[in-house]
Amino acid sequence: MSVSFVDNSNPKDVMMVACIGENGYATQRHYYEGYKKTVELVEKNFVYNPDTLVYSVLYSIRHSIELGLKICLSQIQKVVTANLDSKGHSLRELFEECENHLVSVEPRYRALFDGMRTSILEFDAVDPTAQVFRYRSDVDGVPHFQGQSRLDVGLACEKAREVFRQIDNAIDLSNEVVSDFNRQKEKGHQSYMYFLSNSFLKKVVEDLPPLSKWTNAVLKGKKDALKKKFCLSNSQLQAVLDEIKNSKDLSAPLDDSTKMLQRQCFIKKFLDLMDGYRKERALIPDGGLGLGFDSKSTKRIAALNGLNKKYSELINSEDSDDVAFAYALAYLGVHATEFDPGTLYDVVEKPEKYCEEGMRYIDYLLNEDTYDRILEGMKALGISG
Repeated sequence: MSVSFVDNSNPKDVMMVACIGENGYATQRHYYEGYKKTVELVEKNFVYNPDTLVYSVLYSIRHSIELGLKICLSQIQKVVTANLDSKGHSLRELFEECENHLVSVEPRYRALFDGMRTSILEFDAVDPTAQVFRYRSDVDGVPHFQGQSRLDVGLACEKAREVFRQIDNAIDLSNEVVSDFNRQKEKGHQSYMYFLSNSFLKKVVEDLPPLSKWTNAVLKGKKDALKKKFCLSNSQLQAVLDEIKNSKDLSAPLDDSTKMLQRQCFIKKFLDLMDGYRKERALIPDGGLGLGFDSKSTKRIAALNGLNKKYSELINSEDSDDVAFAYALAYLGVHATEFDPGTLYDVVEKPEKYCEEGMRYIDYLLNEDTYDRILEGMKALGISG
């Protein structure tokens, strides 16, 4: 049968034509996102016809959740050998299937499922069969909602938004797990190992000394702390360390030469930003950093904010060289009108030279009334992430 509104060559409004099937390259997530968007659009117009729209918005909420859970299961099915059941419509059963299998594969699912459990079970309790918001009565002709008179759609939508947020994160995590599993398979691993995922390895990297200090004595002192913090066995920790050491990308932050390049990049960014501020306004004369935080140059403020990510990590680092560099940056910030490129590159090579002066100026700034403002400026002296 020919359908007038499918593949018609003369649409009434080209802005109302959608790509479908293979032309649209639609995935299950497109369907999930579509029902989510329906919830948003109906909620905005709900007050104009609440007693009619209640059914469509609640059905869209419920179906979005069902699709989201099924996406997670279908993705992880690519990683595990067990047959995962994603064919039913019960939100409770789908959620329990996710909890029973996904958390054992990747522990990061636990926090996500904990955050959505109560609300999902509530939506399931209201509509356990996926029929309540689709039809007036059940298959036996018994009307739904007997003995119940009101439904707080505002609260339901609020709960749905939080569930959607958690499901979005769970889907993204599922895609990440599949990607990590494929990478692990290329290296000869037969099953997914969460402690060899990129995300996990990057967290471990943050607690490791520079590669140049990876002596048996240094690592021996670190291993117990690492095993305790990351809940790893001896063999797991060794696999983690081997993976990091043999990966150019993962080991880059631990490479002294890379760190030097990062510092040089920071110095250049800092100089460029300061040059822009000098052109816009005079530096604050009385010991302040003079970074111009009340300036209208929002782009430069955003750029400065982008440099602050690693400052607190530097100042609290176990690496004395990092701490010295942080203090040296504070020194340069206070003397923003006096330094030159030669001094800055000296800081890159020999940060300990300025460490004592930097500490003295930090102590000075902590006692000033302008502390909050100056601290923000000091934080802006961090290495770009």
